[in-house]
Amino acid sequence: MKPPTGGTVTYEPEGYVCVSLVGDQSYQTIDALRIETEHLVNRLKAGNKRLLGLVDLTKQTGFNTGSNKAALEALSKIEYEKAALVSDNKLFAELAKIIISALGKNDRTKFFATREEAVPWLLMQDPLQH
Repeated sequence: MKPPTGGTVTYEPEGYVCVSLVGDQSYQTIDALRIETEHLVNRLKAGNKRLLGLVDLTKQTGFNTGSNKAALEALSKIEYEKAALVSDNKLFAELAKIIISALGKNDRTKFFATREEAVPWLLMQDPLQH
C-alpha cells in the first residue's frame, strides 16, 4: 500500500474553499487538511465572506477507519454555509453520504460526480436568505 499523501487547500477565484484529497488518506492527512482549512475559514469569517467549500475526492485512492473518523470530525467542527463533495467513485460517494447524513447536514451538503455539476450549486444564492 502506498503511504498517505494528503492533499491541498486553496481559495478559488469564484469564492469557495477547495480541499483536494490526493492519494491514500489517514487520520493524520485528513486532520492536517482540517487544520489548514480552519485557518482559511477563520480569515474568511473575519472578512465577512461566504463560507462555501468543495471537497474534491477525484484523486483520492484510499481511506481507512482513521481517515473516516477525521472526516467526520472535520465536517462537524468546520462551520460552513454550503459544501459540495465531488467523486465519481461510488464507494467514496456512499461513504460520504453516510457521514453527511450522520451529521444531519443533508440540507447544505451535496454530493456530485463532477466539479462542473458541483460549482454552480455551491455558488447559487438561496433567495430565502438574501
